[in-house]
Amino acid sequence: MDFMKIDENIAILKGFINIGLIWLGKELFLIDSGLEEEAEELNGFLREKGLSPAVLINTHAHQDHCGANNYLQKHYNLDIFAAYKESLFIENPLFEAYCFSSGASPLEEMKTLLPSRVTDFLLPGEKKEIKGGEFFFPSLVGHSIDQIGVGIGDILFCGDAFFSPYVLERYKLPFLVDLDRFLASLEYLKKSNYRVFIPAHGEATTDIETVVDLNIAKVKKIEEDILNLLVEEKSIEDLLEALFSYYEIKISRPDQYFPLKTTVMAYLSSLSNRKSIRTGIKGNILSWRVN
Repeated sequence: MDFMKIDENIAILKGFINIGLIWLGKELFLIDSGLEEEAEELNGFLREKGLSPAVLINTHAHQDHCGANNYLQKHYNLDIFAAYKESLFIENPLFEAYCFSSGASPLEEMKTLLPSRVTDFLLPGEKKEIKGGEFFFPSLVGHSIDQIGVGIGDILFCGDAFFSPYVLERYKLPFLVDLDRFLASLEYLKKSNYRVFIPAHGEATTDIETVVDLNIAKVKKIEEDILNLLVEEKSIEDLLEALFSYYEIKISRPDQYFPLKTTVMAYLSSLSNRKSIRTGIKGNILSWRVN
């Protein structure tokens, strides 16, 4: 993990995600905890520096953001803050696996995360004092159902409310659960007055307008590609096969397939609600096509 200072009392540890570190007097706050497999490396850094975190704030419940929660809570007895809907998944990680499996008992390889206990709930959009620190938690829904940002001073930890240019280049279908609210969150970021915006993946930026525009362009391109493929009526599986082939996405594991399917469903839901596509039944299977 690489340590990078952002401000006088704010830094990030760059692992699979950017883990935030905020010092307020003698108190250390963590923003997200990273992957479970990085927990010991994170702990090693904290021990080496003589640091003992008191508070962990989760932007959302995905395993690369709360994977080390269980480990850290056992070792430091820290308080964990999260939005209520996200807390349900942090405390019950199997819920996500059930969602990916349409409510059915999930495959064993989808049961990957250890639970942790959320000690305090955060309301999206609220200002809150925590151990002497003044924070603001804007709602940044879209990538997950109740994602929040963590604002302190003129710096905003954004979770996955936007994707850095590196992520947009590397991943053909960045994960979403609600396309319309993802776009609304991007507009919020664009109009906000923060100086530094820290994404979960990639580099912090002071030029949020340019990055937001890149994200919107990515969304519009994916929408266009889906609409082009749905000129001919397709089931979700047929659409996925065509889209993966077009984007040269290679699937080798269930934990790759299910998130990508969820992302495509987010696009289909949005396009359907906007009357750009419609559902049908083809061979007793739900299908989709352009209007």
